[in-house]
Amino acid sequence: MSLLHGLSVMSDMEATLQNLIRARSLTLRLCDPEMVPGPYPYIDIGRGAAALRIPMPWKPEGLRQDPVELLYVAMVTIQFYDECDDFLEWCDEHELDPSNRRALDDFQALGADIIRLSDMIGDSMFVEIRQNIAMGQAIGKAAS
Repeated sequence: MSLLHGLSVMSDMEATLQNLIRARSLTLRLCDPEMVPGPYPYIDIGRGAAALRIPMPWKPEGLRQDPVELLYVAMVTIQFYDECDDFLEWCDEHELDPSNRRALDDFQALGADIIRLSDMIGDSMFVEIRQNIAMGQAIGKAAS
């Protein structure tokens, strides 16, 4: 079963993300902690010469090298980042030590990478995906 179904994604989200990846020629790769030293895995996203790295301190289980799943998880990570008021809340939610310099660097880089990812995929598509994720999460919460 796909991680997407476990995260309450609407049925057409997978096709939307797949089409977006193809249309924008995005590359996505999971970098686990053995590949990139750190306390959690990362998702590398690229388009042409542009590249960014999304940290995943929430450590989703069962994540595969599937570009659709990786883009979805990156978008969920961004949405969660935006819901946190500040670095301390982000650390608290992810059970990270706020004195850890790596956590601070990742938090700050994520803020900049959100803008870069929006530029990569297009502002309107970025907003649409985030809205669909929020709706899927709300439906999942209401069902449980």
